[in-house]
Amino acid sequence: MRRFLRFILTAGLAACLIFGTWFGYTYARFYALPGPSEEVRIASGDIALAGTLLMPQRDGPVPGVVMLHGAGPGARGDPAYRAHARLMRDAGFAVLLYDKRGSGKSGGEFARDDYAGFIADAEAALAWLKARPGIDAARVGLFGASESGWFVPGIARRGGAAFALVKSGSPLSWIDTVEWENRNDLIAAGRDPASAKAEAAALSRVWRLMAAGETQALGPALEALRQSRPNAEADYAGLFEAAASADVADHVRRQRTDPRPDLEALGIPLFYVFGETDINVPTVSAAAYLDRLAEDSGRDITVLVLRDVGHALYSWRGMLRGGYPPAYFRAVRAWLAEKVPAG
Repeated sequence: MRRFLRFILTAGLAACLIFGTWFGYTYARFYALPGPSEEVRIASGDIALAGTLLMPQRDGPVPGVVMLHGAGPGARGDPAYRAHARLMRDAGFAVLLYDKRGSGKSGGEFARDDYAGFIADAEAALAWLKARPGIDAARVGLFGASESGWFVPGIARRGGAAFALVKSGSPLSWIDTVEWENRNDLIAAGRDPASAKAEAAALSRVWRLMAAGETQALGPALEALRQSRPNAEADYAGLFEAAASADVADHVRRQRTDPRPDLEALGIPLFYVFGETDINVPTVSAAAYLDRLAEDSGRDITVLVLRDVGHALYSWRGMLRGGYPPAYFRAVRAWLAEKVPAG
């Protein structure tokens, strides 16, 4: 019995040592942000954003990148945010991270539906970094993730960004993207694929008509939604109420989001990365759209699809690389070196 207990204790200590060594290495190599840094405040309208400016250990002027958050509240301590900031800084870029409004030390109130506030803050951060001494304003770009992928093209176009990278962010409209997400959510909840697809499509049809202000066609579309889901009026009560209001378009501001007009007007280098098994973004449709845009217009768009990973891009193959597949960070470093040389 004592031998068994000693074995268990030894094995437990060994496991703790291995895990501690792995965690320490991963944090030091990918999440820690050593080197020159400065706490900064960025004015965005009547609020102040709290940020950190990381500088590469080389003489300037240097290129720069503004890091944008995905959905929900977001602060500078987010591990994925830090891992990508470290990647960019190590590649020779100044990196501006900031807390989302209403998060961390930034002012204002976080509002999930306030895309306008999110966009205004990102535009203010981009302008701030371009004006910063020691930064080459002609080589300042954006990094967007997930939800911010919808806004990167417009922010880049209006703010004169030199390049943009988007991680798991959709280049398709809000409605097309969320239809895919809704379908997968319904399947995960136990619906069969055919009925899940029908309900998601019916819901998207209502959103499209409301966004276009086509109230005369709403009746049949709402009836199709009722047919696709038992108790639809109770489960989608807010939607049915909005459809009966005088100004239906005002209730679907998010649903009108579409990055494609800005994307098709941009002439800067773009890098998009997707996970093959993403249930939030329709990878196949998104990659196909970007490939067609690049082929038809001659635009400089790089698309990378990582196998066997989902929306977060995490993989067991990246256990010693911050949780990401080895090919991902290698591809980003190579792309930056080619498109935006730091030296």
